[in-house]
Amino acid sequence: MYELQTTLQSLVVGGGGITIDTITTQPQHCQITAHCTTLVASCPTCATPSSSVHSRYRRRLADRTVGTTSVTLQLTVRRFRCRNHGCRQQIFAERLPTLMASRQRSTIRLAHAFQTIGLALGGRPGARVAQALGMPTSHTTMLRHIHQLPIPPITTPTAIGIDEWAWRKRTAYGCIVVDLHTNRVLDLLPDQAQSTIVTWLRQYPSIQIVSRDRGGGFAAAITAALPTATQVVDRWHLIKNYGEALEAALLSKRAVLRAACTPPESAADVPLIDPFVGALTRTGRHGPDAPMLEADISARRERHAVLCALHAQIHTLRATGADIVSIAKMVSTTRATVYRYLAMETPPDWVQPRRRTTLDPYKAFLLQQWTAGCQSPRQLWRMIRAQGFTGAETAVTRYLAFMGCQKTKPRPIIHPTYALNNGRIPSAVHTAQWVLLAPTRRTANQQAFLDAVAAADPDCATLITLSEQFLAMIRANEAAALTAWITAAITTTTGHLHRFAQRLRQDEAAVRAGIAGPWSNGPVEGQIHRLKLLKRQAYGRASLALLRIRLIAQPPAASPP
Repeated sequence: MYELQTTLQSLVVGGGGITIDTITTQPQHCQITAHCTTLVASCPTCATPSSSVHSRYRRRLADRTVGTTSVTLQLTVRRFRCRNHGCRQQIFAERLPTLMASRQRSTIRLAHAFQTIGLALGGRPGARVAQALGMPTSHTTMLRHIHQLPIPPITTPTAIGIDEWAWRKRTAYGCIVVDLHTNRVLDLLPDQAQSTIVTWLRQYPSIQIVSRDRGGGFAAAITAALPTATQVVDRWHLIKNYGEALEAALLSKRAVLRAACTPPESAADVPLIDPFVGALTRTGRHGPDAPMLEADISARRERHAVLCALHAQIHTLRATGADIVSIAKMVSTTRATVYRYLAMETPPDWVQPRRRTTLDPYKAFLLQQWTAGCQSPRQLWRMIRAQGFTGAETAVTRYLAFMGCQKTKPRPIIHPTYALNNGRIPSAVHTAQWVLLAPTRRTANQQAFLDAVAAADPDCATLITLSEQFLAMIRANEAAALTAWITAAITTTTGHLHRFAQRLRQDEAAVRAGIAGPWSNGPVEGQIHRLKLLKRQAYGRASLALLRIRLIAQPPAASPP
């Protein structure tokens, strides 16, 4: 018993003027009775020491668990008389700052445990974890402990990144500021108003570098608050915006993409058929892919007719002089759809949905072996089964029949080798993605398709050439040729890419700093992902104050035993 008392003396109450009287143990619970043994206490108001005891009272404190056993401490605390007759506080209770805080019903160690759990998990999840660890509490108490944490002061930042984050997508946004040297969140702003950003930035004139996206609001606010700071356009946002402009430019070239997918020698042999009927023929009940009934084809035909009518209606309204917002309201669609359909000279194509099968990874190998001379479906099935294929021989036979392979007279593949794997015509989205890839990362099929597109249309050749030059500058961090590239893009292109180049010229200094400099918004994007996690943990109900604390505050240091 003496050894247990000595151990608890050091682990629970320490040696700072507290002596254990009794220890009562029960299953999963331990109650410790102790009293204070200090001879002198100081008045918390005037700091005058006093040894005159007025009375005693008992405080009941919950403490951190020892192993799996919860601990309760009943501590007898004394009240003293203040010997300073001019002090307004005549009687005070002795303080034990290493063990408990004033007016608290838990020890400092337990409060630190609650704060650490709360920072990681939040209110209700943190309370559930604490309950499982033998430290029962409520979610409101957990949140109260989190709000008691201090926010670390901001110390003269010199390089920051700023970006927006969504309170509610497309409705309400705030701003997040991150120190690019330490990758730590400096502050959360409640909105993205220019006045809010300017007010915050003016508090820290030491800022020399500000990384941002290409939004005009951030640029204007930084210029107004810190005119001498260097603005840096983030490279990721730069490539993303360029990809969007390139995709919009390729939307009007869908006829070129379609022509590039048809081999010239076989173009005259391809019959013009209804794509819906063709889809039913190729993927019918007995086809190689999932069954597609006539009712599904009819529904898809009706949907495609609606899209074609919408395309014609948007172009008609635009021809009468209606603006984008009015057109979107009249046809009950979004402005993005209106912009997209206006960039398309022809109605949208009907796209046959692809059903992924277990045979997909082996299709290229099957065609290669068939062309090499192995024309036995059973032998091909055995070869891919050795590679891990788990399907039946029938799937191989049907696929070879679908591709036009005959045992006696092999026919050329129906779809071109540089189209998509499922035989579809690459869309503007796919084409833009392939153009944005580094040439060394493109597959042979992708490169062949882009070469065919460039050979089929001079405008597309110009787009691909300018894209490769622009991306090469970013990948090599070389901004010397930026001015020449902007001039070439403005003089040789029209539409979306032309406007993109004009906006680059307006923000050329920040773009040049983003391409050539080491700064980026990568740490900011990472913190935004973390912020989204915290918001979803709270089911979107966390306040700005709670989000700031969980993002910025540090877990409390481990308290001494």
